Amino acid sequence: MDNQRFITQTKEMLPDDLSDETLTYYLTEAGADADSVPGIIETAKAEYAVELCKIYTRKNKFSYYMWLSFSVVGFISFLFVLPWLNFTVDRVFICSLVGAVFCCASGFLAWAYRKTWEPEFVQKHGRPKIQLALLFTVCVIPSTIVYFIFSSRFDGVHEDVLKDTQVEVTGQLVDGNTVRVQRLLRGGGADFTHVVVEFTTKEGDTQDVTKEVSAYEFKRLYKGQTVPVLYSKINPRNIAILIDDDSYRKFKNSSERDFEPDDMLRLISVKPTDMVAKLNKITCGWVYVPQRKMWVNDRKQSAVNTDGHEFRFIGDATYNLTYPDKLIASGFTKTSTDGQYDLMHTGLKIFENKQYTINISGIGNQEEELSVISVVKK
Repeated sequence: MDNQRFITQTKEMLPDDLSDETLTYYLTEAGADADSVPGIIETAKAEYAVELCKIYTRKNKFSYYMWLSFSVVGFISFLFVLPWLNFTVDRVFICSLVGAVFCCASGFLAWAYRKTWEPEFVQKHGRPKIQLALLFTVCVIPSTIVYFIFSSRFDGVHEDVLKDTQVEVTGQLVDGNTVRVQRLLRGGGADFTHVVVEFTTKEGDTQDVTKEVSAYEFKRLYKGQTVPVLYSKINPRNIAILIDDDSYRKFKNSSERDFEPDDMLRLISVKPTDMVAKLNKITCGWVYVPQRKMWVNDRKQSAVNTDGHEFRFIGDATYNLTYPDKLIASGFTKTSTDGQYDLMHTGLKIFENKQYTINISGIGNQEEELSVISVVKK
């Protein structure tokens, strides 16, 4: 009797993990000789094992290179391609999270399939047994690290584009909240804060954009607050909110520092047409007000006036307290005497060197005190 038909039939039943007794029953019912059945089953199992080894060898090698390719291509895409696409601008969190999970999971699966096509492994295990719980546990820490790498990359590219294509307008904060993310392994967690800012572009389009901010910045903001907003001409949803000195330094190329004595000595001879640019290099926000014939910075509550011979500066009260020491350190000599009853040191103080005379005084009241500094060429 030709047993090859029964061997083929037996191999087709082996994936169902049937017992030898069950296989014997089916073979006998199909007409196989009872004495030949044990040999048929043994031959079928041997041939099936060889065929299975070939299948797993091919599949395991394919799976390894597939997951490795997914991991490498995913990492390159999320690091060098996707950050430049407009749709990622206000989706940094979700894009970074998906990218981190995808790349780390693919990398883990590639590692799990590594060398599983070798004969020793295939004959003993067939294919790797991957447990989802183990996959999740192993990928938590790497995914967190990769998330911050991707997030930093997305933010960096968006900021570079915004710097080159920025348009400044005024916006209003219309919403905001904080999301608490708990740590799964050690307790505690992290706060993710964001605000929703509404503004109108130069073309007249109204935009409502969600912007992530730090927890420190979030505490200083409130609903309805008016804020300066930068948006990209390429994508109006790529924005920055100018809410502190760091944001001005980053996007406006401004030092955002106090005026130093050397600044005033240089500015006294600057042409009026160049004054705004020079002032904004020190701190951003200066504009010329023709009606008052002076340059004003409302953000810093400061004003400047000059006629080429005398430079006059109005700033906050700290200048009145700190400038005397700075002038002495710069080689100026104090030529005035403080008044007997000038306990708050707001009176006129005069400092001189060979080229300049600098007068410092304080004005105002308890609610608002200002410093007035004038630099006069001799």
